[in-house]
Amino acid sequence: MRKFILWILLLLIIVFSSGCSDLLDRNNTDSIDTPVLPGDTAEQKPFTCIVYFQLEDQDYLVGQQHLVSVPETKRLEEIIIQELIYGPKVKSLSLKPVINPNTTIVSISDNNSLLFVTLSSHFLEPLAGAPANWADDPIWVDAVMKQRRLAVSALVNALTQTGKYSKLQLYIDYDDSGQGQRPTREEVGFIDENSSQLLEPIGRNSSVIYGPETALVQFLTHFSEKSWQQAVDFVELNDQDADANDLSSEFSILDLTIIDYQITSTTTSYDGKSAVLTIDYYIKAKDSVEYQNSNVSLLVLLVDDIWKVSNISVNQLLKVSNG
Repeated sequence: MRKFILWILLLLIIVFSSGCSDLLDRNNTDSIDTPVLPGDTAEQKPFTCIVYFQLEDQDYLVGQQHLVSVPETKRLEEIIIQELIYGPKVKSLSLKPVINPNTTIVSISDNNSLLFVTLSSHFLEPLAGAPANWADDPIWVDAVMKQRRLAVSALVNALTQTGKYSKLQLYIDYDDSGQGQRPTREEVGFIDENSSQLLEPIGRNSSVIYGPETALVQFLTHFSEKSWQQAVDFVELNDQDADANDLSSEFSILDLTIIDYQITSTTTSYDGKSAVLTIDYYIKAKDSVEYQNSNVSLLVLLVDDIWKVSNISVNQLLKVSNG
């Protein structure tokens, strides 16, 4: 009898340990992405949120879906900010965090549709890799300012994604006193004629979100500039017969120039993994003959969280332009 009980206990320990490991696996898209912290012992509710990270070194944010666990003792907004601080899932090598990992949440409150968030001063610190004297290097200053702007946009876009809030007022706890102050616009990367003014509540900024239209615009822009290799970076090459160098060479040989274009419609699939865009455009061949093409459908696919123009659509684009 005692041996039987011991075997039952051992089996329970194995099952429990397996379940915990799944909770902490950030590569498993079906598991909870947020680590369960020691103090989070109350009942927890699952919630799927969209959090935003920088696409490589570009000026765009990519939304990544995270399944999080929300304890009754915490606000959903706190969990979302924690996800932004933790960074993207490991599988997304093209995505980079925009918030210093040492950043802590000081306080969160709200007033109707306005959300107030106070973060530690680490929020204004550069990410790992910046030299100690980065402020003396104009290139690093630009990079850090971009990071701060994207960090603010990532916060606002992620927190307004729930539909509960329309704007965010950010405060910084400069002296670890637990009291936040409004930063200036310049401190969070907004360099303009109003840089010296205090940061006002900020609404959602969709212009920095990398979506299907952004992918197509980037492809067409680099193609127009004859930056063939950069254009290929925005093409989906999952087909085994597709090769980046071959495609770049094909672009170079054709030597086409897109004079003008207009995206006329965008239809995203129900599962959010593909989109069909229609465009009208003028294109010039290397013999200077111009062609006009209307209502051309192009397929854009979500590949590892990054939107890319399908290789099939690129081939169609080239064939249409030649006839």
